[in-house]
Parts: sequence; C-alpha cells; structure tokens
Amino acid sequence: MKRREFIAGLVANLTLPAAMQAATPVVGFLYVGREDRSAIFAEAFRRGLEEAGYINDKNLTIEYRWANRYDQLPLLAEDLVNRKVNVLFATPLSAGFAAKRATTTIPIVFLTGGDPVDAGLVDSLSSPGGNATGVSELTQKLVPKRLEFLRELLPQAKVLAMLVNPAARSTGPATAEAAAAAEAVGLKLHFAGANNKEEIARAFTALSERAT
Repeated sequence: MKRREFIAGLVANLTLPAAMQAATPVVGFLYVGREDRSAIFAEAFRRGLEEAGYINDKNLTIEYRWANRYDQLPLLAEDLVNRKVNVLFATPLSAGFAAKRATTTIPIVFLTGGDPVDAGLVDSLSSPGGNATGVSELTQKLVPKRLEFLRELLPQAKVLAMLVNPAARSTGPATAEAAAAAEAVGLKLHFAGANNKEEIARAFTALSERAT
C-alpha cells in the first residue's frame, strides 16, 4: 500500500466518528517538517476525508497548522484547541505530544515513526488510554537492521555516520538503538545533528572532513 493511501485510510477511519459529533465538524491538522512532505500529508488527509463523503469547506472544515520548527508546535496545538476542533490529527511524534499537552479531552489521532509507548505518548498499542490513539510505523526499530545491511554492503567499513534531528522526540531512543547495534557488529558510529537545510549542509561538510 502506498504511504499516501495508508494515511488517507487512517484519517478516514479514525477521525470521522468523533468529527460527526458536531453539526459542522472541524478537524485540526498539525504537522512539523519540510514543506514538500507537509503537502503530501495534507493531500492524503483531504482525499481520505473526501472519499468518505466529507469535503473541506462544504460539510467539513479542516484547520491546517504547519510548523517549520519543533518549538512552534505547542502554540500551534493550543491554537487548534482554542479553535474548538472536534478531532486533532498530529504527525510526527513531537506533534502528538504537543497536541496531548494542549488538550486532555479532544480526541487525538497521531501518525509516527517512533514508538509511542516507549516515548510515553500512550499506555500501550492495544489500549492507548487517554484521548490519543493512532498508528506507529516503528521505523526506529529498523535502525539495527539498516546497520546490518550497511555492514553487508560495506564489509570493510569500520566507521559509519548517522544524521539525526536533535529536536525530534524519537531521536534519543533511535540513537541509543543504533549505538548498541553498531557495537554489536563491531562498527564505530558517529552522530551528526541537524534540523534545517543549513545545518544539514554543515553536518555533511564536517563528516566529509572527518573522513579525510
């Protein structure tokens, strides 16, 4: 299943029952990340609702809030709560936390690549509890497997680098798993942090200089 179709199905199936409680449902959409990625998520979100018969500005209102930086999330989440949305969709994990801190009553549907249980967003995958539920792709659990693949592709390599976003909630657990996995296969792993284009460019420059 394509990622966009997955997100569309998720939104259509999980948000509509709560949104139906209002005469004119208002759905909040909270996202942090690159503009091109936010456009993909927003389109999938809108299409999923339309396929279920809910059309923005016709029988449904979607309130979009975009964050370029993680520190913008709390205010944006509070803004959606003050807008009195009927349900709040948040992605990734940090957006889910911002939404949960902003409200304990409005239903929250999240999509994340991190582990929401380890992070403390929900009680468990089967019984999340509270007002938040959603889906995790558990991509951080794939970090050890990716290192195994790199080991197979580059058997002579002794040192690898991993680019991470220090502002993301899932970065801590992901780097811990990566460090343990690297040590298990005899690799030394360097971490470089970046959360915007300029920092990414500087990180790659620094890593290239370190490799020479």
